[in-house]
Amino acid sequence: MLSPDRDNVAYKDENNFGYTATDRDGLACPIGSHIRRCNPRDSRDDDPQKSLQSVRRHRLMRRGRSYGHRISDNLVEDNIERGLHFICINADIERQFEFVQQTWINNTVFGGLRGETDPIVGNQDAGTCDGMMTVPGDPVRTRISNLRCFITVKVGLTSSCPVSTGYVI
Repeated sequence: MLSPDRDNVAYKDENNFGYTATDRDGLACPIGSHIRRCNPRDSRDDDPQKSLQSVRRHRLMRRGRSYGHRISDNLVEDNIERGLHFICINADIERQFEFVQQTWINNTVFGGLRGETDPIVGNQDAGTCDGMMTVPGDPVRTRISNLRCFITVKVGLTSSCPVSTGYVI
């Protein structure tokens, strides 16, 4: 958000930003993008403060951990299992993980978009959304179509606290 056109090391630890003041229309960070759907920050309501309060109730502590050997040639299928474990810790699995998954990631009506889910972890099944993502532009938007589903969501719980794992790529 703070440097949308290129990496800027000055912002590598910066996580205190919103979308409303600088990118209401999603020109720097598309409204339907994975990062914006999973943490819409101040952009879910006409009132940025009200949006931040609402979004905070659904926050997740998350980390990704890769598994398997790195692929040597990404153009050749070697049939070796590899991917990314998404590890999520939350206090209330229904209010946090399940809410984010159902209401923001797999909701085909999000932020003024229709017929789209999260392009990275969303369900891209035909009939549900047809694998579409809109990238706002000025003067013309770009629509990416035929996105394929490449994520399998699996969930596990421990007895002491809910831990959601999954997103096998």
